Amino acid sequence: MINSNKFDHILYTDASKNENSVSCSVTTLHNTIAKHLLPSHCSVHTGELYGILTAVNTITNTNKTVAICTDSLSSIHSINNIYTQNPLAQNIQETCHALASQNISVSILWVPSHVGIIGNERADQAAKEALNSDLTVKEVQLYKDLKNTLKQITTNKWQNLWNQSNTKLQSIQPTINVNNLPPMNRRDKIKIRRLRIGHTRATHGYVMESGNPTLCEHCNCQLSVKHFLSECPQYNVARQRHNITGDTKEDLNPSSNLNNIINYLKDIKLYSYI
Repeated sequence: MINSNKFDHILYTDASKNENSVSCSVTTLHNTIAKHLLPSHCSVHTGELYGILTAVNTITNTNKTVAICTDSLSSIHSINNIYTQNPLAQNIQETCHALASQNISVSILWVPSHVGIIGNERADQAAKEALNSDLTVKEVQLYKDLKNTLKQITTNKWQNLWNQSNTKLQSIQPTINVNNLPPMNRRDKIKIRRLRIGHTRATHGYVMESGNPTLCEHCNCQLSVKHFLSECPQYNVARQRHNITGDTKEDLNPSSNLNNIINYLKDIKLYSYI
């Protein structure tokens, strides 16, 4: 519990976010002081800091000891960091310093969310109500939020283009999220990457030589990565020996044991031709 006798004034702040909006609020134990709808690209962290900044800006010289309660521990860390690059945190620091010069003490306290504290619950409710507001605070433009939004937009467009592509790698990796290969030596990584894009010396060497497509010696069909990894009956025993499932999407997934593939290629004498 917060000792109300220790402070002249106690404020509660909170932020809320849904798929399209971010909001924040400032309340007392009984009243709503302010609630704002922020630009949709803002993060919850930005919302929390803007709520605290709004609370700090409502303090007048009629109060000498003020507590601002927030459930955002990350916001408190940002404000406590004297080297912070966040402009909202810097603004809060400067405002608190100006208030201190007027003998007004401001304490920013962390209060866990949803623990039955009435002020916290009121701030939470007010922030959620602000999500339906039509009045957006335009001046909250943090470059990190804009950068993240731009990155997400770019990623979505890239994913849409990737979904429409018809490549061997797309069939193995349907999403464009970065899939780093597990620790392997550089030579083995090159082999795996060539298998994933479907272009190897064994299957496409004829292109550089202006020759005819390479045929499987056993099946007399055009040789492909999928063929020697999952289809050719000549290698059935070797597949079982090295736990190759025959599903190239699964076998070449970075989360799989890719050493099985490397050992399999060495077993069937194709490793040096990849």
